This record gives sequence, C-alpha cells and structure tokens, in this order.
Amino acid sequence: MSSLADFQKLVPLLGKADLVGYRDRTGDPYCGLLCVDPVEVDNIGTSSGTTAEPMPLVELVSGAVPFASTVRDMWGAGLRPGDRVIHVMATQRGPQDRVNEAIGCVPLMVNVRPGADWSNVFEMIRRHQPSHIYLLGPMLPELDRLSEDVDLAEVFSCIKFAVVSGEPLGARMRRKLTQEWGLELYDVTGTADTGVAWECSAHDGYHVWEDYVLPECLDPITGLPVPDGEPGELVCTALANKAWPLIRHRSGDLVRFDRSPCSCGRTHLRFHLLGRISDRVRVGDTDVLPMQLWRVIEQFDETSAAVFQIVAPEGGSDVLRVRIGFNARRTDDVLELQERLRRAIEAESGLDPSLEMYEESELQARSSSGIKLPRVVRS
Repeated sequence: MSSLADFQKLVPLLGKADLVGYRDRTGDPYCGLLCVDPVEVDNIGTSSGTTAEPMPLVELVSGAVPFASTVRDMWGAGLRPGDRVIHVMATQRGPQDRVNEAIGCVPLMVNVRPGADWSNVFEMIRRHQPSHIYLLGPMLPELDRLSEDVDLAEVFSCIKFAVVSGEPLGARMRRKLTQEWGLELYDVTGTADTGVAWECSAHDGYHVWEDYVLPECLDPITGLPVPDGEPGELVCTALANKAWPLIRHRSGDLVRFDRSPCSCGRTHLRFHLLGRISDRVRVGDTDVLPMQLWRVIEQFDETSAAVFQIVAPEGGSDVLRVRIGFNARRTDDVLELQERLRRAIEAESGLDPSLEMYEESELQARSSSGIKLPRVVRS
C-alpha cells in the first residue's frame, strides 16, 4: 500500500461482532489484535458495554503520557498545573487520573454511584475548590433531583469547566447545566473505541486529533466514503496504540464531518453526532430515532431529564413502546402526565405510543451500563 486510497480499498472494516467471533473461536482474549508480548501489557480497560458486551481496551501507559490527546483537550479547556480536579466515577479505560498528573493537577477521588449520597462530594468541592469535574450522563437526573434542595450554582462556583460523557445531552439539560448551575460545559464522545473526541471552546462539534486517530465517514451499507457534511458511519483507526491497534473499526455512530475552519483555531476535523445506527427502530412503516422522542420528553418539567427507553421487539412491531422515567417530586398525577406525553409523542412521530411510566431511579436501575442508559432495548 502506498496511499490512503489503497488503505481504504484493501483493508476491510472491523466491527465488534468480528472481534467477539474471533475471540470465541480461538479463546484469544485480545481478539487477535495484540501486537506485543502479553507480559508487556500494563493497562486493560473496557468499553462501556451499552449496546453489546464490554470490549477490552488494551494500552501501554508506562513510560509515556497516557491518553495524550486528552491532555491537550484539558489544557485547551483551561486546566493548569496546581489545579484540583474531582473524580466522581470509576473510569472504564483505566488510569485516567494520570492525565491530570501529566498536566500537574491534583486529583480528588470520591466514590459516588447512582443513588449514593452526594453530600460528601459537595463538601469536598467546597473545601478544596477544584477547577474541573467529570460527570457521566446517568448522574445528571440525580443532580437535577438534588438541585431542588441544594444550590448547585453555589456548589459549582469554583469549577472552571465540566465534562459530561457517556451519552448526548438534551437541549434542556444542557441549559440547566450552563445557565442555572453556571458550568462551562464540554461534551465528550468516543471515536470507535480508539480514543475520545472533545468539544472545543466554540462548542460546534467534536474535534478529532488526527495524529492519534485516522477518522473516516462511510456509507454504512456500501462502506464507501461520503462527502463532508453528509451523514455516514464513523470509522476510526488508532495511530498511536502500539499494543492493540484497532484498524478501520466501526463505531455504529452516525455522524457528519466538518473540515471548515473552527473559531477555536484548531485545524483538525470535527464531527457532529447524529445518533447510533443501531438505535433506529422500525414501527410499522415508520423509522423512529431516540433523539426524536428526546426533544418531546424533555419539554415536560416532570420528565425534563429525558430518562427513557424505546422497547423494540426483535421481530418488529406496529406499536411504539416507550418506558419513561419521571421525577416523583414534580409529578402529582402520573396518569395525567402519561396522557400528555402520549399526545406529544404522537404529534411528533405520527404514532400512537404505548407508554410505561417509572420513577427515574427505578428505570435507571434497569440499565446494563453504569456509563450510559441504553435508549433502545431489544426484547
């Protein structure tokens, strides 16, 4: 191969099913991709396991700056030596606290899980004045409920910026984080398990560091490149992982590429996330995507956190089934709320939905992942 065109023509696409199939046939836990002696491996994490079983993520971190592209993003967001950063989660990729150490920041480690008491987190923030907090999507409904009793704008007043990862943010929750709680917010998403992509200060898409990841936007059916600005599947190749490089790995994410100049000054491409290809649900003759329902459900005060799941039978269905989580403290009449939601979803989708109502925490407890709430559940 002598060109990128040759690479794209000759190297096949790789999906999670290919990795799992090879592992199950051979018993190789590294799915045939390990390029070093197993004794050299010093970090094994996993993917989130939201839409399939968690996959291994193997990296060499000793003697090098780990996740160096993330160091760039955190520096660009304003972190500097001596800043304190607070961790309120167990990372799935391994020793990410070393990113903070590479900058010269001081990590504050607090154990918090869904449903846990956040008072110790708030007290640590007040005492140590961290500059950065990393939040997961499933934590936001819980913080939303706590905001009825706690002044989160006061608690977060020392934070330079917050990162939210794990799943997209609805417009209403984003406004709550930025306008009501006063957080400068950076959204983060994955690049087909080869790394992560961050928003920049312009908040206009996710930047890919192209010296660490080679991104492609392909037609999910033909595998051919699509023009910039057109929707396609994000496919990525790891350029810096010498131990376990994923090559032309399919993300399942529907994106569109943007190579126009960004006001932040970066010249590497950015992409806009449109949704997951596997999340498209066929109901009768109609395709439904979670983001369609997201816009509707977050309009109501009782369901503003948009905790919901579409239930999709394997054989298809003529009925749109949706599980919806509501904030019990804001809900006086569940049946009346259910009817309002039913009418609004019907107006948006053209389908008369069957709705199942749960308290938010109850629905979140059904999740197969602590990182994300799966928006489509196959039954």
